[in-house]
Amino acid sequence: SDQVISRGPSPDFGFRRLGDRVRAWGGEPLAAHHRSFLLILVIAASIVGAYYVWGKGESRSAFNRWKPQVLSLMAGDDIYVNHAFPTPPIMALILCPFAMLPGKLAMAAWFVFKVLLTLVAIHWLLHIPRTHEPIPVWVAGLIALLAARPIVGDLLHGNVNLWILFLVVACWWLFLN
Repeated sequence: SDQVISRGPSPDFGFRRLGDRVRAWGGEPLAAHHRSFLLILVIAASIVGAYYVWGKGESRSAFNRWKPQVLSLMAGDDIYVNHAFPTPPIMALILCPFAMLPGKLAMAAWFVFKVLLTLVAIHWLLHIPRTHEPIPVWVAGLIALLAARPIVGDLLHGNVNLWILFLVVACWWLFLN
């Protein structure tokens, strides 16, 4: 049933009830270890995001180095001839809406966008249709631990690698489904 029964104040700050309401894409309630993992990811992303936006400085972000070039593209310039823009044209077009935002807001929006794309890619990778047993929790945790450094590095740099990860995983997911 969809009713939530209140049992008074909860020592878990309401995350258990919230997690019970959140449904995985398959329609099943999230297991306790999934809720814990999701909470850890949200806390880690918040810490990394705060450092990226407020601690790192705008001049050290690839996104902010590209922003003038993207704005130049929007003004009609050939950014490959005039600025040696380092990524394929589609990336400049994807960055256009973010480039129109002011400084730190643009960085924060780009960061959140990449975090969401990465979470979707991870979800799809962990739920790829397979004929054998599901991935054990400890294996998924080990994979997350090993992938954490490159993911955090890309988030802190403001680069486009996680966008490319999302595109590759999305194509694979669509091919398999």
